Amino acid sequence: MDEGISSMVSAEAILRSKSGRSLARADVAVTAENIEEFTPAAATIAEATRCLQELGFAIEPSGVTLTILGKPALFEEVFRVKLSLKKDEPTGGITVHPDGELAIPDSLRDVVEEVVFPEPPEFFP
Repeated sequence: MDEGISSMVSAEAILRSKSGRSLARADVAVTAENIEEFTPAAATIAEATRCLQELGFAIEPSGVTLTILGKPALFEEVFRVKLSLKKDEPTGGITVHPDGELAIPDSLRDVVEEVVFPEPPEFFP
């Protein structure tokens, strides 16, 4: 991991839905008509936010997921995975690739289904 690239990185915490449907492994396209099936309960959002903040992350609600922000070393420690960071020259964004599968800590397993690092957006002229 190159700490000089970015002091903070972000990821999306996919929360467990109130229906039990998986947003991470959706077997159908998620649309405006069915998004409610993938939405977490308010109590799930509150508990995930509390737990992630206690672990040291900053949290931004983002609809059906939580955006979590922290230093790369914090992600590596909490989710027991090595991160590779690379600056995307065209956009200036940081691409984060975990070197393996993230391990969701026991304190989050009931509320967080998965944590993913989205690719930076591509901008077209």
